Amino acid sequence: MRKSFFKNILLAFALVLASASCQAASRDKIKADSYLTKALGDSISHIIQSSRHIRTFICNTDKGKITNTNIKKLTRKQNYLFKFLLSNPQMSKHDEVVFGHFSPCIGFELKKSNKEKVFIYADFGLGKWMICNAQNKQIKRFDIEGYELLRFSTMLYPTDEFMTSIYNNRLSK
Repeated sequence: MRKSFFKNILLAFALVLASASCQAASRDKIKADSYLTKALGDSISHIIQSSRHIRTFICNTDKGKITNTNIKKLTRKQNYLFKFLLSNPQMSKHDEVVFGHFSPCIGFELKKSNKEKVFIYADFGLGKWMICNAQNKQIKRFDIEGYELLRFSTMLYPTDEFMTSIYNNRLSK
């Protein structure tokens, strides 16, 4: 009788601890989501956080026309890492004026459904990233803070000479 009573108390204590740890993790996620919601709006941040398919591609500019090559689908771990990089509050703080033409090096298509998708483009030369709607019209543009997005991109495309040279140049500083 005493053993079963002790087992029930131990089981109840374990359940309380498990539920408390789940609440702490969800609070951090809500905090990260709120930064995206403030910066991008509710509908766009919802598409980013709940996207099921993320494709990436290299953007080549030829005579003012952008073509997409080396299209890859990100794995589940890479999806999580990319969303984590975007949820960094520093990534959506500033959009300082930089003189130059935005020409993306890499692009990402985040797709929740056929109707709900956004494109994210990064220009590592200017140090900017922007979000476009399904018709490729710019919604917002921000400065790239840190080297994490550049490191992630060179991890995806290690043979791309432009991104690798920028990454090596920034590492040597």
